[in-house]
Amino acid sequence: GERVSERRTLSSAESVKFGVRIKAAALRSSDQERFDSRCGLAVVESAAASAVICLQQAGWLPNQVEWLVHCGVYRDDFLSEPAVAAILAGELQMNEDRPGTSGTRTLAFDVSDGARGALMSCGMIADEIRAGKIERGMVTASELENNDSTLPQRQLWQSGSAIALERCPVGYGLGDFFFQSYPKCADALRTSTVMLEGKPRLMITSNPQAAKWFLDCVVDCVEKFQTRYRRSPGRYSKVLVSIPASVSRSLLAQRLGLSEEILEFPDISEIGSNGRSMNVDAFTSGLAVLWNHCREEAASGDIWLCVAAGAGIEVGCVEYRHE
Repeated sequence: GERVSERRTLSSAESVKFGVRIKAAALRSSDQERFDSRCGLAVVESAAASAVICLQQAGWLPNQVEWLVHCGVYRDDFLSEPAVAAILAGELQMNEDRPGTSGTRTLAFDVSDGARGALMSCGMIADEIRAGKIERGMVTASELENNDSTLPQRQLWQSGSAIALERCPVGYGLGDFFFQSYPKCADALRTSTVMLEGKPRLMITSNPQAAKWFLDCVVDCVEKFQTRYRRSPGRYSKVLVSIPASVSRSLLAQRLGLSEEILEFPDISEIGSNGRSMNVDAFTSGLAVLWNHCREEAASGDIWLCVAAGAGIEVGCVEYRHE
């Protein structure tokens, strides 16, 4: 009942030309200036605002972005087409009016992979950079709680994020990506549409065993990754973990043979409509939230392990060596 979907960045024997660093990771907070989106879509506005901040942090111009990948899931009116990334490229003026045969062009598309989407998107961009096909790419995410007023279940972080990736010296930055699917645990989360007050709403049902299944799958994936690439748990100074909050953190550390102190989770609190603080799910922005929170603590030579898991159950992991 398992599938390995291994997106390996090219090994030295396969003519790696470049390493890949995370140049910047930006979050759009609620108190920041809004992006004046022409399309009127909330998910585009949040992602575009984050991308603008990310471009500024990276020192890039919009037309230098060669791949733009959007991995958000929940959208205005359950929008599926056109791709949000394509709309974003137009909003951000990323070579949107350039003829196909001249200069730098931007390939914009969406990836639908749940909470693992940002990691998967980074892996796709990393492959292109390593192969020398592009120099820069960006991953964006944004979410909208479709049931916000009538049936709020997920308590999603309704904001946006962006991650900028670029070339760096070989041996630094992102390492080999390892992805694994566990279809036997597909029932961990079930979604369906229901009619409520005359409008379609998204119903999400969690299996009572979901937390245990997520824990087992994450541990299995990380152990297989470490075995394949001969990695030991003691090499990591931090482990960035973007998984459902229901998973026991102490059990995860114990089963992975790690100190709980080096595990980092994307904890976000917001003030709810009742005036009380509540925890919200970073979901597709989990990697960006973690990177933003931890980046100042990195020292040259530090190795981090990044792990993400979403419904399916789908798990992915990758190492990052700091310059």
